[in-house]
Amino acid sequence: LLMVQQYDPLRLYSGWQNRVWNTYQQWGVEVTDRKPLAFVVQIDGPSINEVRKMYGEDWPWPRQRYVELLKILFEDYHVNVVGMDMFMPYVRDAEGNDALLALAQ
Repeated sequence: LLMVQQYDPLRLYSGWQNRVWNTYQQWGVEVTDRKPLAFVVQIDGPSINEVRKMYGEDWPWPRQRYVELLKILFEDYHVNVVGMDMFMPYVRDAEGNDALLALAQ
């Protein structure tokens, strides 16, 4: 199978593999009452404006704000794993770094 996957110029094996995986995932979601496996949370312009109004913080946010948002995901929505792409151009602050590290553990 690895050779077929490697030398498949028409992508027949890859297409078949994707269809089987998609069918499996759809079946699993329909049969069980589990939560979806992945969520995407995008912080957009209106979100940034809302935080600016509520807390007076402009973009980019301090690390502590990310910690608070992550705690909401973990405690209120009970997510197990989070992957992040954060923009933090400022010098690192020890308190924010410690809080992020504590959540990562």
